[in-house]
Amino acid sequence: MRYKLGNKLSITYAIIAVVTVGMIAALFNLFVEKYFIEYVKANNETMIHTITHSIEHQYHNVDKWDKNKLRAISDDALKEGLILVIKDKEGRVIWDTSKNKGMSDELLLSYIENNMRRRYKNWNGKIEKKEVPLYYEGEELGSAVIKYYGPFYFTENEFDYINVRSRIIRLVMMVSISLSVLLGIIISRQISVPIEKAIRITKLISEGNYKTKIDIKSNAVEIDELVKAVNLLGEKLEKQNTMRKRIVSDIAHELRTPLAAIQSYLETLIEGVWEPTIDKLNNIYREVLRVNRLVGDLSKLTRYESETDNLNIQLLDLDEVISRIIMNFSSEIHKKDIRLKVDTNVKSIYADEDKISQVIVNILSNSIKYTDTGGEITITTYENNSKVFIKVKDNGIGIPPEDLPHVFERFYRVDKSRQRNTGGSGIGLTITKAIVEAHRGNIRIES
Repeated sequence: MRYKLGNKLSITYAIIAVVTVGMIAALFNLFVEKYFIEYVKANNETMIHTITHSIEHQYHNVDKWDKNKLRAISDDALKEGLILVIKDKEGRVIWDTSKNKGMSDELLLSYIENNMRRRYKNWNGKIEKKEVPLYYEGEELGSAVIKYYGPFYFTENEFDYINVRSRIIRLVMMVSISLSVLLGIIISRQISVPIEKAIRITKLISEGNYKTKIDIKSNAVEIDELVKAVNLLGEKLEKQNTMRKRIVSDIAHELRTPLAAIQSYLETLIEGVWEPTIDKLNNIYREVLRVNRLVGDLSKLTRYESETDNLNIQLLDLDEVISRIIMNFSSEIHKKDIRLKVDTNVKSIYADEDKISQVIVNILSNSIKYTDTGGEITITTYENNSKVFIKVKDNGIGIPPEDLPHVFERFYRVDKSRQRNTGGSGIGLTITKAIVEAHRGNIRIES
């Protein structure tokens, strides 16, 4: 059976509250009962001493046994669960509560037995007797035989106290459990409500409503992190969705231009408007190469982004790699009369040679393309804090500040017409960034 988190938390709090309060009440009763019984036993001894003192005191006042006063003392003692038998020094019975009442000892104390057996099912008390000598001015008057239930018993007043104490404990238990359940409901709602809202929002996000946000603030770190994570997920999905639409639009645009040119050339050739000369066929071929290059770059980007764990890391000579790449660009550098400076301070590194070469090629290619004739390019390598830095600097046309955050995005162009004229596909820097991050590095651009 499945339960909602809020209900489950509330039930759990209720169970914990019942068990905890129940255990506390049981332990409280256990210890209090133990000490209360000890108190009752001590109190009974005190009561016996008080009664014998009262008997001696009445004799002291009248120098004889006063039956009326003995009856009063006997009645008070009976209320405390004590039966008196008073004897003189010859052993003659002066007073016997049972005979005076015309009832047996058991019948006189039956209320105590009934109460004790109701409270203690296994109570096995029996009537015990204790004989205490009586004295007047140092002379023995006789003795008082006191009968009572042993090993202990409770009087009516003591049972009233126990019943009141039990009612108070039950009341405290009910209040504690109620407050615990109420607190559990409040806490469970503080936990479950944000989670339920997060569930609703994630469902909306899954349906494409990426702008939906959770507007709940919580003092719980985990709940607050969950809310932030869901909101961040929506933001990132919205950005990815926007980027995906733009990428599809850009790919369609990039493919449309060369395909339209190829279609136009072929239609004019088919209709006989143009003769299939070498120049016309070369134009078609260049557009096909352009489409093929775009598809190849996309395939290369996909491969680089998915091959993070498939790098062929090895020790390579960075100076040699850079020198080889510069040699390959020597013709373009010479044509534009660019001054190229190289300041290498790192001999070798661990990296994937092919992919790192692709990074340097892409960056140097862009620098050469957008550096004016007679310009200057500087390549610097250095090491800092166990990290290798490769820096390419030029004095070319630069990039506007508003375009800097987007230069590594697919098909992003600062000047679309210029990029198309220079033959770029718009994903060279995206490939570069993917390769650098695959090496657990980072790349940035300043202008």
